[in-house]
Amino acid sequence: VYDSQGECGRKTPIGGTHIPLFDSSGVLHQGQMDLRLWNDAVGSLSTPGQTGKALSRDDIDEDDLRPDLAQLMNLTKQYRAGKIPHVDWLDRLTFAQVEKRKDRDKQSSQLLFLTIEFVSASLDGKPVSIVYYDPGLEPYPESGRLSETQSHQTSLIASDENLVENKHHKLTRSQRTGQSEKNLKPNAELRDRLNAIVAYPSTRSLSSEEQDLMWRYRFYLAENKKALSKFVKCVNWRTESEADSALDLINHTWAPMDVEDALELLGPSFKYPGLRQYAVSRLQQAQNEDLRLYLLQLVQALKYEPIREEGQARCEDHLASFLIERACKDRAIANYFYWYLVIEVENEQTHSSSIKTEQTRYQIILKRFKETLVKGGHSEIKQILDRQFVFISKLVSLLRTVARESGSRQKKIERLQALLMGSGEKTDKDEGG
Repeated sequence: VYDSQGECGRKTPIGGTHIPLFDSSGVLHQGQMDLRLWNDAVGSLSTPGQTGKALSRDDIDEDDLRPDLAQLMNLTKQYRAGKIPHVDWLDRLTFAQVEKRKDRDKQSSQLLFLTIEFVSASLDGKPVSIVYYDPGLEPYPESGRLSETQSHQTSLIASDENLVENKHHKLTRSQRTGQSEKNLKPNAELRDRLNAIVAYPSTRSLSSEEQDLMWRYRFYLAENKKALSKFVKCVNWRTESEADSALDLINHTWAPMDVEDALELLGPSFKYPGLRQYAVSRLQQAQNEDLRLYLLQLVQALKYEPIREEGQARCEDHLASFLIERACKDRAIANYFYWYLVIEVENEQTHSSSIKTEQTRYQIILKRFKETLVKGGHSEIKQILDRQFVFISKLVSLLRTVARESGSRQKKIERLQALLMGSGEKTDKDEGG
């Protein structure tokens, strides 16, 4: 702490202190702390004996400070570190008296104090402790370091997640900032940066700075339909308020995106129901000829949709409902849609549990499709598809029979022709009977 004197503003040290960011257990300090300022000293790591200690009994001569105040501060520090159990109703009464006592005793001690407050970290609304981590060091053991009271609310954070960035993200996305950003316009330099971001390929990830820039100028970018595919990557869809704000902007203000761009919103990266519903609403603008071009991709995207179980009244499976509706209105789409579903159902890769889940999903959708054809007065389409399935099944069975037989390629061709003629004669006889 310095005092500026004279016209030149010469700095004279009043007192100094220092404290490590991490305590002896390697845990980042949190909460408020009182540090003694050592008169006429400059805080420095090179002089730990003279400065740099939080207030404790060892730092203070009994002539300078009453011992019970040092003990009181140590107990307060232990409480804030979670080493003393918390009793809410008693704590409120106790700390009101503790603060009065500390203020009175510090004033009577004739010593200088510096009160600092370390940030209190939280993750998903729960308090956590930040532990010093160095890739070259052994990790701290979870047991034996923290008290039982502290350990249940402590997470050892040694991942890439940055709590400071998380807090910055929440502040920049708050609803209060939205009002001031509606009429915000970028300067020439920022406009060029925004245009460059919009031009990025869809596979490129955006940095935190680029995401913040896109969010800050979202109202300006709302006139550019090509910018929407980048904006959705800047939104934390797990945060309800942020997701609602973004979706409202997309649905009511943003220029509608092209159908081909909407396909990206139905991939595995975007599972927010409202956003997927918007993508389906854009697909509804596609002509049947164009929809057939995207149909295989859309059927594969069904694996990221929720499954509507039998008898379930409501489910946000917007894509499945849309494809079934369009397939019932167009025979060509119905034919492609049916066989794409059959291929997924009969996928031979059954060794993975995820594949099994997808097969169950496609079986449910296929059943819904058939039922909708019948209920919607399109029984003739279902009958055509059923006959195709029977024909393909018989053909596959014949091919497998021929494949099991020995002989040259020519003999196998002749055998297949004979089987086909026999199968046809048998079918004609069956139908005639």
